Amino acid sequence: MLGAADQISDAAFAPYGVDTESIRALRQRFAEWQKELRQG
Repeated sequence: MLGAADQISDAAFAPYGVDTESIRALRQRFAEWQKELRQG
C-alpha cells in the first residue's frame, strides 16, 4: 500500500501543483515509513 506512491507518475501530481522535489521527498518518506513498519 505505501509503495503505491512509486506507481503514480509525476504527471499525475501536476494538477495539484506538486513539484518534482516534493514528489521525490514524498516517495522517500513513504519508503522510510514502509521500512519502519516492516521492521516492527
